[in-house]
Amino acid sequence: MSEKRRFNIVDILIVLVLAIVIAAACFLLTGQKEQDELAAVSKTVVFEAKEKTEEFCSLPKEGDIIWEGTKKVEFGRIKSVDKKPATTETTSLKDGTMVKAEIPDLYDLYLTIEVTNPSVDTSVGKMMWINSRLYKSNGYVIEAVSQ
Repeated sequence: MSEKRRFNIVDILIVLVLAIVIAAACFLLTGQKEQDELAAVSKTVVFEAKEKTEEFCSLPKEGDIIWEGTKKVEFGRIKSVDKKPATTETTSLKDGTMVKAEIPDLYDLYLTIEVTNPSVDTSVGKMMWINSRLYKSNGYVIEAVSQ
């Protein structure tokens, strides 16, 4: 009265299909993580340091290695350096309107940095400290571009 159930070809096909689906899901999940890490590695950010002296602006050079100041980990290399005269908003003495005025002898420094460490948070708007061999500064990430 008790019958032993035996596997037939349909049961084997079902097990095989389930194994393939599970393997594909694992591959896609881990593959996506690796793609995200690669995208983070090939990211370029623009770091802005406001109101720096001309002497300070002459320190960063293309190719300098940049360290994240709080975690003390290397996170990128400078691709380009740009400076613009620092400005501030002030009230006009003539008519009381708001006007932009240059701040004498101060510059806004813009560093384009190629990020090589995906563990460092370089999201837009993030305030961060950076270190290099000759200088240390704080500022904001104002632009991030994945390549």
